[in-house]
Amino acid sequence: MEERRKFNRWYLSEKEDIELILSESNERVKVLDLSAGGAKIFSSSFMDVGKTFKGKLKLSSLNFPFFIKEIGPYFVEGEVTRAEKEDTGWKIALKFNKINTLPFS
Repeated sequence: MEERRKFNRWYLSEKEDIELILSESNERVKVLDLSAGGAKIFSSSFMDVGKTFKGKLKLSSLNFPFFIKEIGPYFVEGEVTRAEKEDTGWKIALKFNKINTLPFS
């Protein structure tokens, strides 16, 4: 299978705490992995594929080549690319279309 990713992806351990709060629902979701192009999250709520979202991304103790914790929080905007049902919620893939250090209007 051909790799389609444009960005390196970092898989997070349980102790690495990255907070993503989705604006529409004000839900704080668990970030499973992160790249400059998007994230995989775990959410108790379903999100339709193709749905657009806005959120606030806070890095607690980690610096990535593409996000620097001292500059954040970061405001992200994008769309849902995949949603998979799990026993206790949903694994959802998000694509970032915009990333900024200032809130979007």
